[in-house]
Amino acid sequence: VRSPDFNDGYVRQVSALPADSHAKPTHFLSLRVPQGSTFTGAFRDIHKLTKDFNEKNLPLFVPLQKLHLTLSVATIDPAHVSGVVDHIGGLLESYNTEGPLSLRLRGLGHFHDRVVFAKVSAELGSSNLHSMVEHLRAGLGKLQVGEGGRLVSSSNIAPVSMAAVNLRSNPRDGYVPHVTVAKVRPHQQKAFNNKVPRSLWAPIQFDDFGDVTFSAIDLCEMAGDPKSGYYKVVKSFTL
Repeated sequence: VRSPDFNDGYVRQVSALPADSHAKPTHFLSLRVPQGSTFTGAFRDIHKLTKDFNEKNLPLFVPLQKLHLTLSVATIDPAHVSGVVDHIGGLLESYNTEGPLSLRLRGLGHFHDRVVFAKVSAELGSSNLHSMVEHLRAGLGKLQVGEGGRLVSSSNIAPVSMAAVNLRSNPRDGYVPHVTVAKVRPHQQKAFNNKVPRSLWAPIQFDDFGDVTFSAIDLCEMAGDPKSGYYKVVKSFTL
């Protein structure tokens, strides 16, 4: 369904965080797109059409099982993962999410043609998403490793403390909520001239993909899970 009032103002941003180029990401918080959603159904059809008419482009799409909306990316020391899980649970409890979060996915955007994503429309639960992400990132940013390896939450960094969670972001950008649907991976750059062909997504660029309801936030490892086809989920937090 084409959205008659589509524009580029549908993405919300929260404050940018400093990036640490020396810390390799280990985990991310995400909202997993349900496989039974209209959004997944639309891209299931698109994958099938691509396979039937231009199969060489099919590997550019994100597998349906991996569709998700990232809330934050972080580097977490393995020794502190359990404590961070408890802290996230406390942050969500204090935020009071009031149940599942519904978002409307409308239109497609791109990052320099290398990544194509579905946008989150500025309606329904987008304001709640915006404030929830700020709450989580602010709370995780205060988590430190104190004396004896204890995790403590504090705005004041003591000389013996270090950050327990290194939140990752591009310092030039704020948070842009989106669901990546296609991208050029490093090993595909030469074959595709480092661009997702616009012919793959231009016909649906202005489509309204409908509402998607998210019932949980997942803390995931960066590695994929062959059994589920998603990522390795450390902990799911019910909304």
